[in-house]
Amino acid sequence: MKLYSFLKKVLGSVIILLSQSAILQAQDLVQISDLNYIGGFRISANTFGASNTNFSQGPIAYNKDNHSLFIVGHTNQQAIAEFPIPTPLNTSDISLMPISNSPIQVFSQVLSRPTSGNTQEIDRISGMYYAAATPNPKLLVNGFQYYDASGAVTHTSFVVENANNLATSTVSGYHSMSGAAHASGWISDIPIEHQAELGGDLISGSSSGIPIISRLSVGPSAFVLNKSDFLNPISGNIPATPVLDFSLSNPLNSDLYNNTLNNDIWTHLSQAIYGFIVPNTDTYMTIGHSGGHESGICYKCTPSGESSPCGGYCTYVSGDYDYYYWLWDVKDLVKVKNGQLLSHEVVPYNYGVLTLPISNYYMKIGGGTYDSQSGTLYLSVQRIDSFQGTYSNPPVILAYHIQTINEPSHMLVGEQSIELLPNSTTGIFKITGELDKFVIKILDANAQVFLTINPTGTETSIDTNSLPAGMHFIRIENLLNSDLYLQKILKY
Repeated sequence: MKLYSFLKKVLGSVIILLSQSAILQAQDLVQISDLNYIGGFRISANTFGASNTNFSQGPIAYNKDNHSLFIVGHTNQQAIAEFPIPTPLNTSDISLMPISNSPIQVFSQVLSRPTSGNTQEIDRISGMYYAAATPNPKLLVNGFQYYDASGAVTHTSFVVENANNLATSTVSGYHSMSGAAHASGWISDIPIEHQAELGGDLISGSSSGIPIISRLSVGPSAFVLNKSDFLNPISGNIPATPVLDFSLSNPLNSDLYNNTLNNDIWTHLSQAIYGFIVPNTDTYMTIGHSGGHESGICYKCTPSGESSPCGGYCTYVSGDYDYYYWLWDVKDLVKVKNGQLLSHEVVPYNYGVLTLPISNYYMKIGGGTYDSQSGTLYLSVQRIDSFQGTYSNPPVILAYHIQTINEPSHMLVGEQSIELLPNSTTGIFKITGELDKFVIKILDANAQVFLTINPTGTETSIDTNSLPAGMHFIRIENLLNSDLYLQKILKY
């Protein structure tokens, strides 16, 4: 794809609507090749407060106000800290990546602090989401009981009422989200252009890959909810609508042991860790890890190349593990919401091995989070930084852009060809074409006008240095017939 073809014509087959200060437009599907590696950085292995990042649980959440990450530390403590994001370095050499050494907030334990008490013994954090709010931002958190043998646990969620004060903030909860463990993992935004058709502004999702598969979605899930219901649940309940959900009776693939050696999509060793709808596209992207696609899966056997049995499911051949992705069409999720499909009838339009610049024997992703302003996806790669000490193994954070943005963007305006170069941009870019019939405006993602230009001739330059970093739009209006055209641009 070339910048997702964000140019759309109002008076044609596709209509651009400006509604609730948002730009709604036709969508495209992302391919995994549209992930462009920016670089990686590390988190200090030192102990800060109640924990450290060694043997990290994994979930992360982006704080747009501080340009920082909330991260869950060592699995034993399940504590949360906040670290600033250094400039990622584009390298596959972990030892060269910069380290975020000094936390903004040290690790604080939270699972025992909800006002209702932890009566259902939630012992793992599975997802976090930073919600800007006045006077205090909130941290929305999902969790689960690791070994819920009965499948009876209903508590899923709580809210750190002041995300700027992890240590002493009130923690409200526990709350119960519809779907229970089927839903209580990652939390991500539903872009404005999809909120009406899906019926909410957040997605919460999860999958199998932890003990007691009968209580889990045997494939990535997506439950639609409203942020307001998470923040202010009625009687402790958070309504959530499944638009993608599987079960042991209706899994994404029934050959979970891969006995046929033909199952390349989902096995007993598959787990989705993060999912989100890529803004201005029709793609629900889920990312995680998988195994056994080449050799098959056994239970408590001794894999080839090993000297002792594994503790649960493992591959017949040691090392048959991969980072993995599953891409879904939002139009199918809408069909589920509208009753045209069942939630287990949806199939990904693409899936497979996710090739990362770093890997180790563990081959697991621990968390993800998306910065919609800059179009940056952050992934935590588990237990891979061995350069901070003999027994240290913090995660490494990898940053990706999800736009094909390194080539000129072309627009056909009426019968005129207009070119934007470069796109994305760090400062000044040029627009060329027969421009005297048009008025050009630069808008932010909320449709607020930054700049208006009435060009003449065949070329004009736009200085974006005054714009904040992130996603913007260029709006071109034909003064002769009032046709409107829209193109997405990125400012670093």
